[in-house]
Amino acid sequence: MTHDVGLCVIRFVVRRLVSMFVTLNKMEMCTLQARFLRKDATVKSWCDVQWNLQVSKLFSLRDEMWRLFSLHYTEKKAL
Repeated sequence: MTHDVGLCVIRFVVRRLVSMFVTLNKMEMCTLQARFLRKDATVKSWCDVQWNLQVSKLFSLRDEMWRLFSLHYTEKKAL
């Protein structure tokens, strides 16, 4: 049963990572468009805020993933 939980965690994390990388790519394009095409300070600052938010979410997810994997393997070794 622990193995199934580990696989569910891995699937969840992979889905979240893919989703975040897609969002980061969109934010990067938005930032590039704001900087080079529009040069609109409001759009640029909004894009920068969104970019920073997604990056911080990505690092939080990385930390959570590490915690879950550590917990999973600690439980597995205890068995």
